[in-house]
Amino acid sequence: MKIKCLFITVIGISLLFLSCQKNEFIENIDLSVSMPENTYTKGAEVQALLDKYVGLGIPGIIVCIDDPVNGFWAGASGKASIEENSDMTKSHINSIGSISKTYINVLTLKLVESGNITLDEPISTYLPSDIRQNVKNSTIITVRQLMNHSSGLSDFVDDTRLNLFMLDNNFSGLTENDFLDAIYRSAVLFTPGERYSYSSTNTYLLSHIIDYAMSQSHAVLLSDSILNPNNYDYTYYKNYPGFPKPAGIANFYIDRYNIGKIENISEAQIDMLSVLRGADGIYTTMYDLNRFFKDLFSGHILEQASMDQMLDGITIAPEDWLDDGISGLGIFTGYCLDDVMCYTHGGSMLGSIASAYYFPDSGITLTLSANIGGDIHSDLADLYADGLKEEILEVLFKD
Repeated sequence: MKIKCLFITVIGISLLFLSCQKNEFIENIDLSVSMPENTYTKGAEVQALLDKYVGLGIPGIIVCIDDPVNGFWAGASGKASIEENSDMTKSHINSIGSISKTYINVLTLKLVESGNITLDEPISTYLPSDIRQNVKNSTIITVRQLMNHSSGLSDFVDDTRLNLFMLDNNFSGLTENDFLDAIYRSAVLFTPGERYSYSSTNTYLLSHIIDYAMSQSHAVLLSDSILNPNNYDYTYYKNYPGFPKPAGIANFYIDRYNIGKIENISEAQIDMLSVLRGADGIYTTMYDLNRFFKDLFSGHILEQASMDQMLDGITIAPEDWLDDGISGLGIFTGYCLDDVMCYTHGGSMLGSIASAYYFPDSGITLTLSANIGGDIHSDLADLYADGLKEEILEVLFKD
């Protein structure tokens, strides 16, 4: 979820108020998650990169690699809690932001397989009356268009009133209705199906579609049909005990003013995650996330026909993303290096950032996260996005 820089730069009074707030930290709880032995032949090179970027200022980083040729590796560097001087470990849990969208889209495709949802049906068919009457174009936008970001609905995180409320309240005190009201105010950017425009509004509405179509919480369905059957034991969303503060999560940090001074934003992030749905809100280990992507693209979760639908999408303009990028149903296809195709999704929050990749030509799965915020622009977030990720990819695919 992205908080727009425009409002952050112009609301000086709000930012001054925020800087005076006392931010609590999360007491560190070390987990010992069972994982395969580290056998990856380039593990030392990856570890050196993690240490390098922690030295440059990122608080903590976790990486998990599953390479069918060169082996498995999971490692970490930095701190899960600066306040307690607690080391980040490969077992720590992080918020994965918009990668949550992939999980919700996969759940939707499982409901398509069972005949409960039809991709090309208007969303008004599946939304409760109070929502469908207030969402623009609900009678012509299809479920598929929500899933591949071609609905034409603007992103609720662009909503001025929502941004001002978050800034004035240190990102706390939000309710689900605040997000719905922002969605109801959303502008129509283009005719549904005309082109791609990324919008968290889409997956937020998708979660409501699942609830209404199934007369059951999408969180329960996610657990029952995906998380529990595949033993993703350290993946948490909504209905799990301890949510939104499960044991073993790392603290979340932000460089609010982009001056190289980080602060703990954990309580505000946890408060926001308690009310976000669909588009965000999943906590997991990088090992569980790695297994989910590997299982998904190895054909262990969805039927082949569903995978074909998932990977078929709408072309993304080069200025919006990777050259020749495709926005599928909860997943993006593109070239993560010059000649290396990947299936991917990323996510960020106030105090965390994460990435997941599957490389179909090699069968390699890569997941990584850091406990520095990606929602508000900072040089530290750029270090992750433009430095760490790129260097890890180069290690993975160099001769």
